[in-house]
Amino acid sequence: IGAMRYADVKNYADAKKWVNKISAPEYAFDKAVLKASIAAEEGNMAAALTEARRAEKLPEQGRFFGAAELQRVYLFALAQSDKPQTALVELNQMMAKAARQPEAAERLSDVLYQRAMVYEKLGQHEKAIADLRRYNDLNPNSASGMNALGYTLLIMPNGKQYFDEAFKLIQTAYHLEPESAAINDSLGWAYYLKGDAQAALPYLEYAYREHPDAEVASHLGEVLWQLGQQEQAKQIWQDGLQQEGDQALLKATMKRFGVAVPNAQPVRKAKPKAK
Repeated sequence: IGAMRYADVKNYADAKKWVNKISAPEYAFDKAVLKASIAAEEGNMAAALTEARRAEKLPEQGRFFGAAELQRVYLFALAQSDKPQTALVELNQMMAKAARQPEAAERLSDVLYQRAMVYEKLGQHEKAIADLRRYNDLNPNSASGMNALGYTLLIMPNGKQYFDEAFKLIQTAYHLEPESAAINDSLGWAYYLKGDAQAALPYLEYAYREHPDAEVASHLGEVLWQLGQQEQAKQIWQDGLQQEGDQALLKATMKRFGVAVPNAQPVRKAKPKAK
């Protein structure tokens, strides 16, 4: 409980100290899942996968966590790893296995969602959209599912034909979870693409305050620039270069506006933002 409390407030150093105090054999599974989760929160996907795979080999489930929680951590770490092609092979294998198990609808949903994230990372937007549509069919009230589908439709090449659908999905997701940084980022970017930079600003400012990563920095900086606040935009972009996230997008945005991109910056670890 101590480890979970510290992880909830993003104090990962103390969370790891407390999880390492767990020694009773009956909590071995819980300990492994917690260590995997903390590593994933810190952005260390290799360590998260190692701990999750270790948990899979344990003979018993824990007192706090079960197979469903382990799978979510494992799939998240797999999808966020720096080897998307390798992750896709494993996710396809998991999809085939889940499809043969009618009782595994929840497992199928989790695999669909994370495979969509990998497809998006690989630039295979149509496949990502297909998986997210299936995910939303299985989870019709999921704010994260609506947001992920809406954002993917929003940013795909030649996606103007999907703009109305994307905007509606993201708005619905926002009404369900107005405090989500990812959803605020999506809604702000949707307003900007709609031509209303002023309406976009508060959503993107909130998103960056709650989850400062490179992608949100790219969005917020561009909106600030268009509103005539160029110096503030440059500062946001410079700060974003020190964060994790889509650095390629941020650098491309800076170059598009004629802002010099400095040499490699030290990157601060941050939890990946789940669209």
